[in-house]
Amino acid sequence: MNEHSSRSHSIFQINIKQENVETELKLSGKLYLVDLAGSEKVRKTGAEGAVLDEAKNINKSLSALGNVIAALSEGTKTHVPYRDSKMTRILQDSLGGNCRTTIIICCSPSAYNEAETKSTLMFGQRAKTIKNTVSKLENELKRWRKAAGLQNESHLYQQLDYKELDYKQLDYKQLDYKDDDINHHSQTAEKLKQQLMDQEELLVSSRQEYERVQEELSRLHRDSDSAKDEVKEVLQALEELAVNYDHKSQEVENKNSCNTQLNLELAQKTAILDAVHREFSTLQEVSSHHKKRSTEIISLMLRDLSDIGSLLGTTDLRAMTEASGVMEEEFTTARLYISKMKSEVRSVVSRSRQLEVSLTENTGRMEANETELSACQLLVSQLQAKVCSLTEALQGLEQKKRQLEESQDALMEEAAKLHAQGQSPW
Repeated sequence: MNEHSSRSHSIFQINIKQENVETELKLSGKLYLVDLAGSEKVRKTGAEGAVLDEAKNINKSLSALGNVIAALSEGTKTHVPYRDSKMTRILQDSLGGNCRTTIIICCSPSAYNEAETKSTLMFGQRAKTIKNTVSKLENELKRWRKAAGLQNESHLYQQLDYKELDYKQLDYKQLDYKDDDINHHSQTAEKLKQQLMDQEELLVSSRQEYERVQEELSRLHRDSDSAKDEVKEVLQALEELAVNYDHKSQEVENKNSCNTQLNLELAQKTAILDAVHREFSTLQEVSSHHKKRSTEIISLMLRDLSDIGSLLGTTDLRAMTEASGVMEEEFTTARLYISKMKSEVRSVVSRSRQLEVSLTENTGRMEANETELSACQLLVSQLQAKVCSLTEALQGLEQKKRQLEESQDALMEEAAKLHAQGQSPW
């Protein structure tokens, strides 16, 4: 078991040895009880720091075990990577060796762990294809025993001489091997010293980089705070602009409704004015007709009077007396007609004056309405221009707000990355 962590693999070994004191036969057996840690996905567990390092080591050893099982299951590879991890090196006899091996796989029925369950089942399926050949080593022992038997004494002495020579040569070879090992270890030590120096330099540069990143992170935090303040100010300005925009929009709507009402009143006044103009023209025509008729009647009366005067100058008194009755009747009729015509003319003139006064008043009101309409139209144009400018300013502020929000998101993301890098060990 791992003394530094309870989340690692656990291997329990039982080693049994048996020795027959009479025949000096020795038997040995090993039993491994292995509890493998499950594979972990960091995005699910959210591990950090030391827990993340443990998860990396667990996944690395499981990957090495999977490579060994994959190589054994294919059966075509000449090299099996037992030495990639300590666990596969310990379990070398159990994986494709002279041992009986049983694997128990644990799966989760939850749909949330579907990917891990599928990977575990595929691992078990590959492991089932490995066939271990279990056999006793008695034949090999017999062969060694037979080769070790002495046939005769001379052969024994000869073998002893050979053995002594072989031992000397073996000692020389071992000395050569030791020298080579010493040289190799010396070279390895030099390489390790160089690697250690490189690692120290890398550590110094990493610390400097870490300090630089911390300074950059602090600067980004300050920029982020200032950007947040600026965004708050922009949002406040946008709210004020929105309130002003609503107020101006309501004012424009009121002015538009007032303008519409004024247009309706102007149309009504224009219609009344047209009717007055038509009535005035009609009255002028009637008045002209009456004046012309009065002139004609007066002319006829004057001509009749002239005729009467001429008759008076040429006729005698009796005839004049006889004609005076007729003339009196005609004069009476003429005076009545003239009085009637004068009254009609006076009424027509009075009506004409009234119509002229009404026309003058209507004309004044129409001019006042036109002036007010022009002022309203000018005010509407000014308000529309102001609304357009406010709309453009509002759009510009909205675009600036989006840019500031994007910049703030980018700064926050970069700050989070730098914060995550700052927590990683150097």
